[in-house]
Amino acid sequence: MPPTVIRLFNYGACLMALGVSFSAVAGEPPTDVAHQPCPAAAVRVFLNGAGSVLLNGRQIEADRLSMELASIKPRPELICYSRDMAWAKPPATVEVVLDALIALQLPIRFYSDATFSTPSPANLDAAL
Repeated sequence: MPPTVIRLFNYGACLMALGVSFSAVAGEPPTDVAHQPCPAAAVRVFLNGAGSVLLNGRQIEADRLSMELASIKPRPELICYSRDMAWAKPPATVEVVLDALIALQLPIRFYSDATFSTPSPANLDAAL
């Protein structure tokens, strides 16, 4: 597993072990995000089982995700991420996608569905 993915999951495991979940969205106090759908103002990134990436519902090439995220104005304050069949082996593009998300240094919320309404049981919400 690449270092960025290991770092992300190690960080998340530490937070979950402590039972901690924070909201780092500007101006918001810490909140429990365990049951919250993705906010409308957040960026939504969905990785399907074939490795295709949807950014806010629009299909893009995985290797363009970083550039597309950087071009969003105003700069987002939160990323919502989900992927098809999270229990299965991830597609090859997962490393590129996660690297692009981590590079933004924004809070990331994980979801278990394409509608971003069901938070993942492994949800974490922390600025990296």
